[in-house]
Amino acid sequence: MLWRDAGGLVGDNEDAIENSYARGDASGFNANVGGLVGFNGTTGTIQSSYSTGYVSGDDIASHVGGFSGDNENSTLTDFVADYWDKTTSGTNTAIGYGTDSVPQVTGKK
Repeated sequence: MLWRDAGGLVGDNEDAIENSYARGDASGFNANVGGLVGFNGTTGTIQSSYSTGYVSGDDIASHVGGFSGDNENSTLTDFVADYWDKTTSGTNTAIGYGTDSVPQVTGKK
């Protein structure tokens, strides 16, 4: 299975993202798709960032989130003051797969 990571700002995050935003749409097939990042890896941190673009996955194997498509083993403290727009993203889900409940990532309408 070939996975691709698509995000409004970055596809695969293994480092630090701070004070950033993404307004572009992100879509993928058999992919991790997120409004800000497609895949947030074990060393990825995101602070004071937001996304407003529309996100979509073209099949049931896709992981789609308004903020991150897949959050792989990053802890809740790796997210600080982040949000995504529930209306323009087309989803009420912050993280498509992995850590699915992240209080620090807020959905705004």
